[in-house]
Amino acid sequence: SRIRFTDPKEIHAAIQESRRLLECLRTHPLFAELDSAERHHEAPYDLPGPYGRGIMDLLYRTPNGWFIIDFKTDEVRSESEAQSAISRGQYDLQVARYAEAVATQLGVQAKTRLVFLNVNNRLEIINL
Repeated sequence: SRIRFTDPKEIHAAIQESRRLLECLRTHPLFAELDSAERHHEAPYDLPGPYGRGIMDLLYRTPNGWFIIDFKTDEVRSESEAQSAISRGQYDLQVARYAEAVATQLGVQAKTRLVFLNVNNRLEIINL
């Protein structure tokens, strides 16, 4: 007998949800900004200390400067719930480490953004 680790219905539902979130991103003005930018996806960084190594979702540059985006798939219903998720998950500290790494490794100050892909079925950008 074959062992299945994931139910095919769960796989299908996850694929459908991924498609929905990607379509939400694709139709948002942020997509056009990213499409025309110099982008570095899954950018690794290394800083001294216990939390010094990791991977940023996206580092990109536009004429307005450098930006760091960390995408979040937390299902929240409002911007206030997103703010609560930021506190709970310490997402603000996470992207601060990314910004420190960019400043240390590239010598530039990057603006940080959390992009919640599922705030009441829409995309929400939170500038930190």
